[in-house]
Amino acid sequence: ALPILGSGEGSSLGELADVCDREMESDEEPENESDEEEDEKENEAEIQRLEEQLSINAFDYNCHLDLIKLLRQEGELVKLRRARQKMSELFPLTEEIWLDWLKDEIRLGEEGSGREKIYDLFERAVKDYICPEIWLEYAQYSIGGMGQEGDRKS
Repeated sequence: ALPILGSGEGSSLGELADVCDREMESDEEPENESDEEEDEKENEAEIQRLEEQLSINAFDYNCHLDLIKLLRQEGELVKLRRARQKMSELFPLTEEIWLDWLKDEIRLGEEGSGREKIYDLFERAVKDYICPEIWLEYAQYSIGGMGQEGDRKS
């Protein structure tokens, strides 16, 4: 509700505009929050739709890509790992997909047994896709872990 403006000397259209601007600014913040919630609900629905589509046709390459992209964007790490695993069982992955997967796992990796899982993932990546960037990441990761428990002695 707009306040009643005084009828004395200081009341003007400018005051009315200022009041309207303040009203609009205070209304914008909750809308932004509800927009984010709506986006999140839309993304969840899209994830579910893509998962259903893949259960019907597991060989839909673009559906796999869309699902991985959306899960990564939403931070759904368990589902993301599972989606990448399923796709890698059906298709050779591209350099970009492998590098994203490896970098995500490295960021989340733990010392010791976590390193061993990442080494295994690197082994799969270099066998699946011949790419200097993947080999470079592998070498840098190996050098960074030298002398640590779970380090490969090859």
